[in-house]
Amino acid sequence: MIEVLEIIKQHWGIILTIAGLLASLFWLKMDSRYVKKSDFNKLSGELSGTVQKVSEIENEILHLPSSKDVTDLRLAVVEMKGETKALRTEVMGLTHQVRLLIEKEVSKQ
Repeated sequence: MIEVLEIIKQHWGIILTIAGLLASLFWLKMDSRYVKKSDFNKLSGELSGTVQKVSEIENEILHLPSSKDVTDLRLAVVEMKGETKALRTEVMGLTHQVRLLIEKEVSKQ
């Protein structure tokens, strides 16, 4: 036991250097493997903000019409366009008849 103490006493500088080197290597290995608490808290905050934004977008998407609704609306617009053309033709005919009646009444006087 005394011999070990003598060896440590003679070579304490080398032993401390090796111990410091090993501690530094251990610290670097652990630092590169695990995330720091400040970085973790920062990323956790960003993640919660992102989750909130995603839930807001999901709520907005729920209010949007489905593809079936859009298809039904498109069909309704096409149908309305056809009906409008038919009504336009009828109105043109009625307009022509009204003009003829107005001419007839004006020519009577």
